[in-house]
This record gives sequence, structure tokens and C-alpha cells, in this order.
Amino acid sequence: MAKSHVLSALKRRYAQTLDLAARGIAVGDDLEHLGTVILMFAPKTDLAAIRPIRRYHSREGRWTRAGVKYAELAKRLTDMGLPETEASVQVKINRGAFPAWFMLAAMKAIGATSLRLQN
Repeated sequence: MAKSHVLSALKRRYAQTLDLAARGIAVGDDLEHLGTVILMFAPKTDLAAIRPIRRYHSREGRWTRAGVKYAELAKRLTDMGLPETEASVQVKINRGAFPAWFMLAAMKAIGATSLRLQN
């Protein structure tokens, strides 16, 4: 039996691939292959119960609205005493996982004055 984190990752990828297919993006045999592998590890899985989820979200969001590109954000952070390169900033933002200190420093660097926690 597969570890639960492996099965979760496979189901997530299946859901992401479903979304791509629903948006008309060619996924080839990926969906069928993922489904087959999931069923190999968990034969009782109901593939029809897996709902599509968006694979990619815009990671730029606030920085783009502020008119700040990765290179400019890296320069501003470096000027604040937090040495960053354009590549390191891009990796953090595109990965979508970064420390709270980075988010707060980046928000300060782009001139944000508030952080809304609700829609």
C-alpha cells in the first residue's frame, strides 16, 4: 500500500490535470496514466469523486499591482538590508511558500500599508 502522502500527491495531480483538460488544454494520456497509478495503489478509489482544482495561481498578485517586478523587489529588499537576488525572489514567489518575514519585508518594500486577511 502506498504512503498516504504519495496517494495524496497523485490525487492532487489528477485533480490538476482534470482542470487543465476542462480548460481545453491538451493533457494527452496523463489523466489515464494518473488514474491507473492511483488505482494500483488504492483500488477502491472513486476517480469520479476527484474534482478539478486549479494548478497554477498568479503568484505575482500584489507585487504586479504595485508595478514592482522581481528585479526591483530584490533591489528594494537588498537596500533594506535583506540581500536578495532577482532569481531568489522569483523562486520564493513562484514556489508559493516563503517565510512570514519575507512576505512582510516584501510588502514593506512595495509600500503596502495594510494586510487584509478576509475577502
